[in-house]
Amino acid sequence: MQYIQQRNHQYYLRFKTPQSLKCYSVLPLEITKTLHTDSYTEACVKIASKLHIINRIKSMSHNISTISSPELLALYKELTDFKEIDSASSAYRSSCAEYGGYDAYSHSETDVRHDLQDGGGRFDFSDVTVVQPNRDNITNYRTFESLFLKLVDVRDERFFHGHTETFDNLLSQATKLIPELNEKAISTNITPSEKPYLLSEAWSDFKKHKNWTPTRNANNERFYEFMLCLWGDINVRTITKQNLRQSLSRYCQLPKTNAKPYYQWSMTKLMSLKPEDIKETQLIKASTAEGYLKILQSFFNAFLYKENDIYSTPPADGISLEIDECRYGCYTDNEIQKIEKLALQIDEPWKKWSLLLAIYTGARLSEIIKFLNDGYKTDDTTGINYFYLEAGKTKHAKRPIPIHNKLIEYGILELNSINLKSSNISRFMKEVRNELNIPKQDDNNYDKVFHSFRHTFITKCLDLNIPTPLIQTIVGHSKNLGITDTYNHSDSLKQLKQLNEEVIQKITF
Repeated sequence: MQYIQQRNHQYYLRFKTPQSLKCYSVLPLEITKTLHTDSYTEACVKIASKLHIINRIKSMSHNISTISSPELLALYKELTDFKEIDSASSAYRSSCAEYGGYDAYSHSETDVRHDLQDGGGRFDFSDVTVVQPNRDNITNYRTFESLFLKLVDVRDERFFHGHTETFDNLLSQATKLIPELNEKAISTNITPSEKPYLLSEAWSDFKKHKNWTPTRNANNERFYEFMLCLWGDINVRTITKQNLRQSLSRYCQLPKTNAKPYYQWSMTKLMSLKPEDIKETQLIKASTAEGYLKILQSFFNAFLYKENDIYSTPPADGISLEIDECRYGCYTDNEIQKIEKLALQIDEPWKKWSLLLAIYTGARLSEIIKFLNDGYKTDDTTGINYFYLEAGKTKHAKRPIPIHNKLIEYGILELNSINLKSSNISRFMKEVRNELNIPKQDDNNYDKVFHSFRHTFITKCLDLNIPTPLIQTIVGHSKNLGITDTYNHSDSLKQLKQLNEEVIQKITF
């Protein structure tokens, strides 16, 4: 049965929210519930009793996809007028980052969200929007509220970060609630007279001007091999956004091929595996799936759409990665204590400080390498010592990280610049784990690697009930609370002190 999935000898209900319903902020992308049985027959019986609900949801999806009202299009036009927020001063943006809302729309977001969660149709928009919802149609009213929330997210991103890729993706999601715009967006303008442009030809042309490293070339060829195995050598003009989204989902179901039993398997052989037969711990890493998503964006958006006008709209826009990012284990407090003790006994600076920085900063490996190379800064007013990242893996990586008192006690401020490669640290981490007899996996069967220090740091913050926005800021996961490039005005000093006192100095093992 299509809604049944097996994991670790237990059967689960797995139902993905229909695409036309994913636009509603209150709905999960996927429903996964254990059926509490290891019997396939019993699982089928349990699912059968829920099929009428599933069919009703799918029927709702069909009905919603046909909803059309002039109010939705008018609301879209009203909230996508960005003249006022684009003209806001940087000082105003910084103050709003601390206190929240910046206009009538953003101040009403929470109330609208609560109303929609309670069934919708009761929030009074008369003092918020020029356009008003149709009170005679509850379905349209709820869609109006959902569109409003989506567009407020769009405005938030534009107000705080400008015209970013995230902004484009959010705007693309919002248009899915408006049939008139959605139908226009998904049109590919393919005509029978156009000569087929085969996948193999397009890929060959795409590679011509790429100067990839041998490793990256091998990885990208593997991605192409997957596309070829999945679709065949088809005309790329016929590939749709839905095809790309489904291919990403299928790619995330492949196993890792750098270890047994799938070591050096061909792509054809890998594709023949049933997803339910692959253990969760054997699935590809999130970073590998991210690599495939980036190729989809580069190949289909940048090359086929932007450079060659194959599509009328970028087909990979709005496609996001839906994969369990938590594929790394966490170290226990006892294990961290052992690693810290060992680090203090090591003479080689890069080995010692790569471990200690990982324990007390929550930074990524690439960021720790930058710390070791660039050194630290000191704020003249507060005397706080901190590392500063100008850029990184994501747009949120730009941030300060105050230096823990333990690191200062151990002598980090006297350290000379160190130029280091990530591969050295990764190999060294295996030696550390073996020397201290630390298990390769945690209780959830996730591998303990260098990146596990980051997961451990975040878990420790959560255990200490540190506010989520502060955790997201310190690890570079979200908006940076308005922190700017320099720290010479009162707001920035306050934020630096907040990160130091309420996050970093609270971390102990």
